[in-house]
Amino acid sequence: AKVEAMARYFAAAAPADAAWALFFLLGRRLKRLVPTRAIGNWALAATGLPEWLLHESYQVVGDGAETAALLLDQVEPDLEPTDRSLAEWVE
Repeated sequence: AKVEAMARYFAAAAPADAAWALFFLLGRRLKRLVPTRAIGNWALAATGLPEWLLHESYQVVGDGAETAALLLDQVEPDLEPTDRSLAEWVE
């Protein structure tokens, strides 16, 4: 099922999106442009949560940016999705 899903995606995706998807599927990473601490500070400011809760959440999730995204999703769960492509988000 996973292979079929990927085949469908790559058949329909724009070339730039397919290239970025392959980049991430191969386990490659982009250079960190924003310090983890800054992301945590922004998440704390937006959510009003205590710092200890951010740290405890990070211990469970294991990734600072993902922790911030999960916390911020609780603040603004109904944000409208955008029509940006994967390439637009990455670039």
